[in-house]
Amino acid sequence: MRGWTRSTIVDRRTDDATRADAEVWFGDLVALGLLAEIDPDGPDAMSFARTYRLLPAAGGKGNTPADPFRFRAGHLPYRTVNLSWNEVRLWREGYQEPTLWDACVARAAAEERVGYRLDPHKLLTETLKSLHYMLALRLSYVDRARRDDEGSDQ
Repeated sequence: MRGWTRSTIVDRRTDDATRADAEVWFGDLVALGLLAEIDPDGPDAMSFARTYRLLPAAGGKGNTPADPFRFRAGHLPYRTVNLSWNEVRLWREGYQEPTLWDACVARAAAEERVGYRLDPHKLLTETLKSLHYMLALRLSYVDRARRDDEGSDQ
């Protein structure tokens, strides 16, 4: 999946909004903390993951017939997204952890217990790249972390 960028969002504005207006509104939403602009591969990703947590807001629909290792979540038949095994587990169970980063670390630990290696940084990057789909389709929401004094040591 390819993450949305500022230009992607501004380009999707309605016809009654000018590009300049959309740029201003985008900036205002970022300044108010209602919208976050994060490079999933950049240093801000870790800061975001230690500040927020991901909570599910819809049900999973199971794996897809075309690719049994991808799982559909959302509102059938049209409002769905396909997620990897670890993304869907993080989406479904991550709310139990205080932060998104803690959820990535817990997911990696769960995979290691059954003999698989999962890099929590890679899982975070993968999840942030598909997060806008989860939010746009109302499959999940992001909330402030349950604790904001410190994150995981990893």
